[in-house]
Amino acid sequence: MDPSWNKLVRRKFLFVVQNLQPSLLLDHLLQEGLLAIEEYTNLRRSTHTEQERTRMLITEILIKKGPQSFKAFCKVLNEVSGQAYIATAISECAIRSSSACKPAGGCGQ
Repeated sequence: MDPSWNKLVRRKFLFVVQNLQPSLLLDHLLQEGLLAIEEYTNLRRSTHTEQERTRMLITEILIKKGPQSFKAFCKVLNEVSGQAYIATAISECAIRSSSACKPAGGCGQ
């Protein structure tokens, strides 16, 4: 992940950890190719709390896969009922940040 995306993730990290429901997203993330089967299985079978699973999803998977995967993650957030507000918050952060931090088309689009 390039440094500007890393910075954006860090700015909204606490908000995402407190609000994301990874169990609603996992099937979509697998379908979009954002998770390998092993990653999907590990997260699905995890006995960790939703917040711990969110931390794992962001820090151990999405950040390592780069800005394209993060854009696709935001797309999934917009498609899953009850999670679009998280993509909106990320997008608003990107808009308020320097243009180097804002993805083409915005994260919430």
